[in-house]
Amino acid sequence: QAPDIPPPLLPLMGDRADALTEFDWEDVEDVSGVTYTLQIATSEDFAPASIVLVKEGLTSSEYTITEDEKLPSRSEEEPYYWRVKAVDGAGNESGWTGVGQFYMGFSLPPWTVHLWWGLGVLGAGLGFYWLGKRRAYYY
Repeated sequence: QAPDIPPPLLPLMGDRADALTEFDWEDVEDVSGVTYTLQIATSEDFAPASIVLVKEGLTSSEYTITEDEKLPSRSEEEPYYWRVKAVDGAGNESGWTGVGQFYMGFSLPPWTVHLWWGLGVLGAGLGFYWLGKRRAYYY
């Protein structure tokens, strides 16, 4: 009989993750022992070409990306997806967890674009005012 599907815990759906991200899921119990398979992909359907990391035979219900496995930054619009499954000692596999989603790297909130535009317009206005006063002084 296949083990239960391990419920995912971290990273939370849509979270910004660090380069050395920690993945965590609930333990699954089986008398024959349990290992886990973790997959990370750039596509929600986990097409073979989109899978960027596979870790099989994990004996713990958590995994932290190593320095050698660091993933490139991706925005909220192009997130990474992750899933995990349990495998018991007899080779029976659970189904995959629901697909988790996270992104890595620096991302500004949308309102900061408006802030920078406003500061740019204000700076340009003050610059033209200063130049106008300076030019008027000489005439």
